[in-house]
Amino acid sequence: MSREAGEAAYERLKQSMARDKTLPEGFMSLLRADLDTVLKAYFEYGESDLRAELTPWAGEGYTLTVTLSAPRAKQVKLL
Repeated sequence: MSREAGEAAYERLKQSMARDKTLPEGFMSLLRADLDTVLKAYFEYGESDLRAELTPWAGEGYTLTVTLSAPRAKQVKLL
């Protein structure tokens, strides 16, 4: 995944959460897809190995819990 794609996914998530305190329909599917795109660049895992849970706080904000069961990390090529 390119840095630009990661930044675009981050901005999309940030704008969506700032725009509306109630999550739109399909938000978790979009979030999971973005997480999957980022994590697949670093790990090898199956479809059911990625879990994401978003819990609203009593006040403002959310807690995002991501669980990934990956048997191995991919070889990362550094510059």
